[in-house]
Amino acid sequence: GIAGLVRLLPGALASPFAGLVGDRHSRRGVLTASTTATAAVLGAAATAATLDAPAALVFALAGAFTVASSPFVPAEGALYPQVARTPQELSAANVAHGVMDNAGFLVGSTLTGVLLAATTPQVVFGLAAIVAALTALLFAGVRRDERPEYDEGPELYGMMRQTALGVRALLGHPGLRLVGAALVVLAFFEGTADVLVVVLALDLLDLGEGGVGYLNAAWGIGALAGSAVLALLLDRGKLASGLVAGSVVAGVAAALPGAWPVALAAYAGWLAIGVGFTIVEVTARTLLQRLGTDEVLARVLGSLETSRLAAAAAGSIAAPALVA
Repeated sequence: GIAGLVRLLPGALASPFAGLVGDRHSRRGVLTASTTATAAVLGAAATAATLDAPAALVFALAGAFTVASSPFVPAEGALYPQVARTPQELSAANVAHGVMDNAGFLVGSTLTGVLLAATTPQVVFGLAAIVAALTALLFAGVRRDERPEYDEGPELYGMMRQTALGVRALLGHPGLRLVGAALVVLAFFEGTADVLVVVLALDLLDLGEGGVGYLNAAWGIGALAGSAVLALLLDRGKLASGLVAGSVVAGVAAALPGAWPVALAAYAGWLAIGVGFTIVEVTARTLLQRLGTDEVLARVLGSLETSRLAAAAAGSIAAPALVA
């Protein structure tokens, strides 16, 4: 829980400014710089763990990782509407993004489970650093996008004022506000689940360290199944229905291993959570991109990311307190 708190809060503080970077500079360039920085931080974490450095240093690097990765989500989300030619293409792109995201999560979780069972956490850190570095190289093949010039005003005042535009746009639009609230609640849920998966695997069911990875892999399988449901919902324009249905599925699934504490229920519950979580997340992401304007979209997403990371941090620290 403490690790989750330390990892997420720095990113919550950095995200509004990270969103401004995504609106003012090439979004491809921001994605490249962010992944390069995360690779460097993960490499430092692997080194620190290998040298048996104090846990506080590894926790600090976890916080630095979130700061380094904070520009990624706003820049990526704001780049999609720029390259999509129709609302249907935007919806299809988000479904494809969800499939790839969840496939990566599934592979990463499964591989982490295997590596934790067979090797050490240091190996996992090192492999993650290599993957992040390769991702940065892949962005070199994306066409550079140009951003318009803006009159910023005095440097510090202008930066604060421009950053605040994202907050005002998010709170001032009823649709953006509602979808944003749903994503914040979902982030709190995700923060608690990140801790509960460890409690389930190590304390309640004695599945071992690899069980954490395998339960997350079940979430990834469910997320891929949720992407198939999403394709149908988005094709029929049932975005609001997706928010409701996905929330209900995730909530009921989370209760299952608590009511029936056996391994089968845990894996079934985490698989169903993946279905519901993905439906809510991708549906809300698509609505945000449709409702937001290009000029401030990265800042809207950055401001929302602050609330989401803070909510996830609150969920991470709330879960062990409630378990205790």
